[in-house]
Amino acid sequence: MNNQQGFFGFEISADLYHSCTQVIKDLQLGQNLTCIDERAAENIVRLADTGFEVYYDKPSNLVEFSSILRKAADAGIHAVQKAAHLVIRKVLIGMPISELSVLSDYMANLLCTDGENPERYYICFTLSDELFQLAQTLLARVRTDSNVDLYRAEIIGALEQLIQVGVDVYYAKPVGQIKLGRIARKASDLGIRTAHKGTTTVLHKLLGEMPHEAMIPLAAYFESLLHDQVQVYQRDAA
Repeated sequence: MNNQQGFFGFEISADLYHSCTQVIKDLQLGQNLTCIDERAAENIVRLADTGFEVYYDKPSNLVEFSSILRKAADAGIHAVQKAAHLVIRKVLIGMPISELSVLSDYMANLLCTDGENPERYYICFTLSDELFQLAQTLLARVRTDSNVDLYRAEIIGALEQLIQVGVDVYYAKPVGQIKLGRIARKASDLGIRTAHKGTTTVLHKLLGEMPHEAMIPLAAYFESLLHDQVQVYQRDAA
């Protein structure tokens, strides 16, 4: 990957970034392996919590919910977040080093630094050129075209695509690379499907009725999650 590709992702703290890269380095070098499964699990829990904040808490605070919808959405998200913690710890703690190494290789491809300011750190995944350009174009259009009904369906469709890619990157692909027990896999798949369905429902409910003025700050926020100047962590340089 190179820094000219389109990425979608969020900023993380320097502490979390270095904690993640240290686990990757230790696995690569076969050192400091005591409790490394617990360290890995706590890193992923922290990344998940940051993701929930970025993808739900912050954007939801930019729009007005009805009290009923807000309460239902919050309850659903918090239930999924709690379940995610349990699944992450259950899967990673006790995982063989060989499988932890596979996941660390995968994680290395998501850790990025800012191409212009290397002291800013991100979790990002690449987007196809088509989806990256579509997202940029539609979100930018919100700033200049007040007749949002002309392109409302396109915005919802693009965000649905971003959500689906996120599910694949953050869940389906890494889980597909490890051996997960049938019961654990069934439970985690159900949790992801429930979260995906709930997110899509809220997306349609909010954006399907949202006036143009309310959509402006939300579009600007999601634009800030699109990147084309980040550098992917170089595992071999560890």
